[in-house]
Amino acid sequence: MTPTSPRTRHVSLVVSALAAVLVAAASIPVLAADWPPIAPADLSLTKPRVDVDADAEVLLWDVRVTDSDELSDLQTIIEHHLRIKIFTDRGREAQSKVDLTYDNDARVRDVEGRTVSASGAITELRGQDVFDRTILQASGYKLKAKSFVLPAVTPGAIIEYRWREIRDGAIADGLELPFYREIPVQLVRYHVKPLAVRDLGYQMRTFPFNMPDRPIMSNEERGYTGFAMRNVAALKREPYMPPSLSVGPWMLLDYVDLANADKPADRFWQTYGKDMYDAFKPQLRQTGSLRQAAAEAIKGATTTGAQIDGLVRFVRAKVKRDDTGRRRRDSKGAGDTLSRGVGDGTDQTILFAALASAASLDARLALLPDRSDFLSQPDMKKPYFIRHMAVAVRDGAAWRFVDLANQHAKGAHLDWKHEGQYALLLGDKAPEFVSVPVGAPAASMRKRTVALKLTEDGTVEGDITLEYTGQVAMQRRERDDDEQAQERERQFKEDMVKRLPGAELSAFAVENRDNLDAPYVIRFKLRVPGYGQRAGSRLLVQPALMQRGAEAMLSAATRQYHLYFPFAWSEQDTVTIDLPDGYEIESDPGPQPASLNGGSVALYEPKIAVSAQDRRATYTRWFEFGGRGNILFQPADYGAVKNFLGLVERGDAHTIVLRRRAGSQQ
Repeated sequence: MTPTSPRTRHVSLVVSALAAVLVAAASIPVLAADWPPIAPADLSLTKPRVDVDADAEVLLWDVRVTDSDELSDLQTIIEHHLRIKIFTDRGREAQSKVDLTYDNDARVRDVEGRTVSASGAITELRGQDVFDRTILQASGYKLKAKSFVLPAVTPGAIIEYRWREIRDGAIADGLELPFYREIPVQLVRYHVKPLAVRDLGYQMRTFPFNMPDRPIMSNEERGYTGFAMRNVAALKREPYMPPSLSVGPWMLLDYVDLANADKPADRFWQTYGKDMYDAFKPQLRQTGSLRQAAAEAIKGATTTGAQIDGLVRFVRAKVKRDDTGRRRRDSKGAGDTLSRGVGDGTDQTILFAALASAASLDARLALLPDRSDFLSQPDMKKPYFIRHMAVAVRDGAAWRFVDLANQHAKGAHLDWKHEGQYALLLGDKAPEFVSVPVGAPAASMRKRTVALKLTEDGTVEGDITLEYTGQVAMQRRERDDDEQAQERERQFKEDMVKRLPGAELSAFAVENRDNLDAPYVIRFKLRVPGYGQRAGSRLLVQPALMQRGAEAMLSAATRQYHLYFPFAWSEQDTVTIDLPDGYEIESDPGPQPASLNGGSVALYEPKIAVSAQDRRATYTRWFEFGGRGNILFQPADYGAVKNFLGLVERGDAHTIVLRRRAGSQQ
């Protein structure tokens, strides 16, 4: 079968080799009826051992990973067991409610649980109290859960539960094994049994990350290898922190190609890049219909950028997106996708690459990492980290990256999680790594236009238009995929009322939801009684209406992890306020501007202008963050960033003071 993604290609090499032989494997036993004994010291434990402030602590986290090819059917079986000591009511509340999540590629079986009180009394989890539910469903993907609440949990009790996760037709290639949780762990143990495939040129290896000390390894019975770690601190969540795999200790299981794995990084990627290009090259084969389609798509375009945009629009118009796979058969390449008129994101990407080449553009398939999962580096020599495929097209001296799989982006621009790191370019030439920049702040903008009329009793009423571009528009459109229009409106109104108590919204409308070439727009009418606050004969009004009631971005005094913002962005506000008859604005210098690194990293410029003739105040606000790609900050920089954002928040809270004009009637 022709591979349909970079990851599929890597796994298929291993799976194809396995299919050539049958390896005898012992059947996997179901979970034993008896639970491992609990030490009396754990039952009587009253204080945490790893973190004195913990509300709960994992006593034992035991996971057994088995790759099986019994009867030539590949399976990965993962047997989980968690034993947790509860110390406080907060710990009881957080740990007694459990969701065992899994996706389309897995099954969960044999869920068992129990609560053991400090006195040793046991309350079992009943089977009928375990429920199936869907947490997320979008574009053919479904995240499901086995959900339950453990019974009779009180401080001092021990809760434990176990389950089997079965992944059919799979092996533990690229399996992530975290050693951390959101509560401290006294002992975590993994038992791993790979398939014996060394004679086929492959071998499972383990790769630790964020581990000052490697786990304790041991050879165990029945071909398992043990990995253990004690006293693992909790991964405490902080706002705007790197992905958890970039801060917590974890281990990657990887079946490596022994012919390539131990080469220096440059030679490793040369071999891997050539193999990947050879795998996809047949799908890029030029045909007369592709050349004709490319000419049609770029007709009238006089620049490389315009040609790229024309090809993107052509592919989106001619190939209906289908990520469910219900109507999709094995792809035979770009020409087949064009003739069928239906395909998933990978099909569209392959077609775009073929059309770009047919249009004589310098286009190359590109493999990119996902920094929402992990911040990787090429010297790690892990194809697992560059699983996303896009197309790089040379435009002058730079590469423009085109990602047809990103169906919410204008011009098929990259999603933020694929920006800001690197890409491996494939092609007839030697593969090469290139940097992928972070988008400029102006490329992802929130533009807010507010026209208000203020009455003497402090009520404001008017029209509001919100426009979103770039990454913020992508997020809005992606969110809309999972929400009905009524739910979208309800949530928006709830958020506004939460920040503006008493607010009344009407005429709510969303524009350009499916028009990716235009900003995503929300329009509505707003009325807020009592927005202007009385202070004797004066009226106090905060002109930054859309920032009113917003939570502080950073509030903690100290920081443990790096600061990490997903993308650079900007905000532009224009607020006009028509004043009530007889009122004028007292002299006001306005809120103070602020900057970070002289404005090269972040900038805040608020201004207030008053027209006495029109009885109107105009407030403008320009904010940008992440200039020059600065979205990752050391903990030592936390104070400077927090101080800047604090100045912004104080500026946004600025109020103008209205007073009666001399001689006006009370």
